Amino acid sequence: GDEEVTEAEGRADPLEAIKLFLQAGADINGVNMVGNTAMHYAAQTGANRIVEFLATSGAKLDIKNKDGKTPLDLALAPGPRGMYDNASGAQKGTVALIRKLMESAPASEAR
Repeated sequence: GDEEVTEAEGRADPLEAIKLFLQAGADINGVNMVGNTAMHYAAQTGANRIVEFLATSGAKLDIKNKDGKTPLDLALAPGPRGMYDNASGAQKGTVALIRKLMESAPASEAR
């Protein structure tokens, strides 16, 4: 009936959560204790919609984490099996998107 909740209705939209954090004053390029930014996590998990939103909102594509890895490096790397949507873990669509964004960004923003 009307009280049924579907699986999709029970999940929060990560992009909406990011927008709320930014509206509350969060630093779009803020890093955690391992040096990862939101862009690192979006790239690593193949969240293209979030990668594009972050990039157009001023997130840097070249920040290196404590392991010296950029978001592009994490998108290229295989992740733990079963953690991501594809078997290899490499986010091919995300890699292409990040490269496109890096090419289209002014030199002062991308580098």
